Amino acid sequence: MSIRHSQDTSASLFQHSLAIPCPFGVLEGRMLFTDAHHTGPGAVICPPHPLLAGNMDNNVITAIASTLANHCPVLLFNYRGVGSSDSPQNHLPLFELWKGIDTTAAYGEIVQDLRTILAYTARLFRGIHLVGYSFGSYIALEAVNDTIASFTAIAPPLSEHDYSALFDLTIPTLMLLAEQDTLLGTLPPLPESFRGRCHHIPASDHFFRNREQELATRILTFICEIPRMNSHNEATSSGR
Repeated sequence: MSIRHSQDTSASLFQHSLAIPCPFGVLEGRMLFTDAHHTGPGAVICPPHPLLAGNMDNNVITAIASTLANHCPVLLFNYRGVGSSDSPQNHLPLFELWKGIDTTAAYGEIVQDLRTILAYTARLFRGIHLVGYSFGSYIALEAVNDTIASFTAIAPPLSEHDYSALFDLTIPTLMLLAEQDTLLGTLPPLPESFRGRCHHIPASDHFFRNREQELATRILTFICEIPRMNSHNEATSSGR
């Protein structure tokens, strides 16, 4: 594991650059935190598709990370072949690599990469708030396990992938949609079985230009309310 340490003094945030071991080399990661002795849950944020500005420096990803990091440690990462992340085919340019993944729908390999990251993160955090943006929400959903404390899906492409597992989640769940998402078009209605919260961000498109902070604040508020929600659910269950 390779770590480079720096401090963002303007935001009072520390950052660690990470090289997370995986079967074909390493995946590039970055940890943001304010308290090195934090013992509670942390957050992992999954970026959108690499061919749609999907990396850990994406405008939405960085806004969420810097906001959440004042509450809990945050781990960001790059998918295989993106940035300094290796891939099983390091000779292929990014476009060719991911065009091949899309053509064959080999997303199970990407889900396995995320599972590797979650296993790594589980050694650092006591529970994980898992956040996925666009394509990243699908990959995140497929990797949900018993270490996940909450799940947030941002602009999920519900018509392009199988999101049926989303509607069966029993952990606290948040869905955030763009009010003017012309990229995804009209999304199918949510089934009555959906137990989570759903909010539309006004005057926003799929890329949430100039709405990044509003989006990030929504997620922070949701995460901060989880202990109260859990206490309410426990009280309700015990009263039956």
